[in-house]
Amino acid sequence: MPDSNQLIDDIQNYAQNIVDTVREPLLILDATLRVQSANRAFYQKFHVSPAETEGRLIYELGNGQWDIPDLRTLLEDIVPKSSVFDDFELEHTFPDIGRRVMLLNARKLQAGQHGELLVLAMEDVTARRQAEEALVKAGALQSAIFNSANFSSIATDAKGVIQIFNVGAERMLGYTAAEVMNTITPADISDPLEVVARAKSLSVELNTPITPGFEALVFKASRGIEDIYELTYIRKDGSRFPAVVSVTALRDDQNDIIGYLLIGTDNTARKQVEAERMLLDQRVRDQQFYTRSLIESNIDALMTTDPRGIISDVNKQMELLTGCTRDELIGAPFKDYFTNPERAEAGIKLVLAEGKVTDYELTARARNGQETVVSYNATTFHDRDRKLQGVFASARDVTERSRLEKQMQNQAAELSDLHRRKDEFLAMLSHELRSPLAPIANAVQMLGLQRGTESLVQRQSRAIIERQMIQLQHLVDDLLEVSRITTGMVQLRRIPVTVSDIIEGAIETVRPLIEKRRHKFSVSMPSEPIWLHADAARLEQVVVNLLTNAAKYTDEAGHIWLTVELEGSSSQESGAGIQNPESSNHLAQQSSPLAPPVATCTPIPDPRLLTPDSCFPTPAVVVIRIRDTGVGITADLLPCIFDLFTQADRSLDRSQGGLGIGLALVQRLTELHGGSVQVRSTLKQGSEFIVRLPIVQEGISQLPVVESGLPNVRPLRVLVVDDNVDTVLSFSMLLRASGHDVQTAHDGLKAVQAAIDYRPDIVLLDIGLPGLNGYEVAKQIRQHPELKHVVLVALTGYGQDSDRQASGQAGFTYHIVKPARFEELQKILATVAEQVA
Repeated sequence: MPDSNQLIDDIQNYAQNIVDTVREPLLILDATLRVQSANRAFYQKFHVSPAETEGRLIYELGNGQWDIPDLRTLLEDIVPKSSVFDDFELEHTFPDIGRRVMLLNARKLQAGQHGELLVLAMEDVTARRQAEEALVKAGALQSAIFNSANFSSIATDAKGVIQIFNVGAERMLGYTAAEVMNTITPADISDPLEVVARAKSLSVELNTPITPGFEALVFKASRGIEDIYELTYIRKDGSRFPAVVSVTALRDDQNDIIGYLLIGTDNTARKQVEAERMLLDQRVRDQQFYTRSLIESNIDALMTTDPRGIISDVNKQMELLTGCTRDELIGAPFKDYFTNPERAEAGIKLVLAEGKVTDYELTARARNGQETVVSYNATTFHDRDRKLQGVFASARDVTERSRLEKQMQNQAAELSDLHRRKDEFLAMLSHELRSPLAPIANAVQMLGLQRGTESLVQRQSRAIIERQMIQLQHLVDDLLEVSRITTGMVQLRRIPVTVSDIIEGAIETVRPLIEKRRHKFSVSMPSEPIWLHADAARLEQVVVNLLTNAAKYTDEAGHIWLTVELEGSSSQESGAGIQNPESSNHLAQQSSPLAPPVATCTPIPDPRLLTPDSCFPTPAVVVIRIRDTGVGITADLLPCIFDLFTQADRSLDRSQGGLGIGLALVQRLTELHGGSVQVRSTLKQGSEFIVRLPIVQEGISQLPVVESGLPNVRPLRVLVVDDNVDTVLSFSMLLRASGHDVQTAHDGLKAVQAAIDYRPDIVLLDIGLPGLNGYEVAKQIRQHPELKHVVLVALTGYGQDSDRQASGQAGFTYHIVKPARFEELQKILATVAEQVA
């Protein structure tokens, strides 16, 4: 026979099941109407505690506030006569919570030989009654109750077919009432496996076979048994949620079942709480393990202290840092393990005052005397009530970091020095290469003045020298240009310029090479001018490099196409002068190996005459295509063809020469102009390079008009200064041949004295002079009042932007890079002559 403890356990388990399904206050009374227990909802609702409730007569609760006549009637007259009573309405004013309408439900439970227990459930329907009254007055009571969105109400006929599907059911299950009414049963929206399991369970419990399906959901209710159970509902979208379902049989006046009402509430939250509760203990256990693992696996020395600075925990790294065990460290003052205890203690105080510190350096001293400089980061930590618990600190050995930082600084300094020396080397290389080029160029020009008397051999030799000199000059210029571009020192001199001007200039430069190799050259350009805002010289260099490569890497008597067209412009759609290189009648009719361009250079219009219609109406780019029938490029070279020093010609004889920087220049100069370049090629089937550049849409400004031809220059007094005797001699010959009076000097000191004695109109002055360099010579000349108006021309191999700035600051009027074209010098002489006159 079960003892009293077993009886209590049974009652508690039963009460707990009720608590899990209802949210209303609940009392359990013994036969003498004394409270055996109550649920949490009761205590919360009536603001009482278990000590004030359990064991007391119900009428004594709350200092007698439960001594209500209607309650006595229910408990003493009605309930004893029947073991069940539902919905007994009790209206009463409670001192603590005020006037309330309570709906009471009573159930007697047999507890074996220990007597009876009475379960008294009460529902506060005050608000509901008030709402009912209001809704009744408005004629909407029934609709408001049934369509409550807090629960699903599903009513069926006797066979289970759904007849009513309220708003709450629609919200919970995702179906509309129209989709399910007169169509399916509640079993169709329930987990089929659970329905089968319920049928089996009830069959065993009630000792009668129950068919899986709707019958299993309502079988108890059909037998007059109160039935509340858990079931998984399946929404329209296939998702699932747990529900608590209460089933009631609907009967007519003859007590025949005419249908069923299934009221369901979403039980997801309670299920989640239960699942979380099951995991909580494991998480707490795991948390300690994970935390310990993180602490021990950290590369830093970690520790915690209390607010007084006493160590409460450490990791292995802290043991290694101090040479002490964890047990020795815990309970010891933090400051005792550092060379400066006062600073260590001050660090703890700083953390307590500010909440954290970062990069706080201390020197730790180990048991064996080894000292280690560490950087501390520390912060305070608190319990869940925000009560300060102590300090958490991490110490990192910064010895290696300091070494690496110093190493990086040294490497950066070395790289900077290497970069500086590289620039110096390139500048010196430029000077050393250009200096001997100057007299060669001058000598070639002097020979050119003797064209009427030179023999065929002399003429051919002069042409060879001139071509090779120009090639060498281009190599030097390219090398320095790449250096400037890669270091970001290039400054574009942008002006409005037409594409045709750039193309014609490039063609004239490459024409000798194309003619020499007997290539057929086809050019197609729009008839209308295309304007760019660009550095004309550098874009011409782009086209020159591409045409040169096409000529060099195409076998003799090959074919080269240069095509210019617009992309993204309405002009293109109208076919303004654009021709396909393959289908152009013009190209098909060309018989000369080197035909002139289809379109000639167009003079720049007066911007005042430009109208919106004369500019391109939509954003556009100009596309320059250079295609050849040459050797092509191998697939492995295509991805890196624009890299510095990449060359397609890798044979031992290096028949095509070059430094492998031409295409790198093409790409970088194009990108500096906001454009792009790409290549298409197949080995032995030629190559096509495509350059795209943004065009000027509006605001074209007039370019200055440059007069062609060389002016007649009145004789001037010219002082030529250079330590290269050949350079001085060749310039002197050219100048005297042009009618000028010339004096020379070969070092800085003599140059200053010669200027004082000779009083020249213009001085051609090298920079790299012995004794005094060109800058110092210029400064000394400017210090003499009588030489105040002398024009100083830097004639030097140093040609970077910084060199030009330096010459300007030293007092030079012009800066010419060797080897100078005599035509350029003659223009300067003409300007000086006008000033002297």
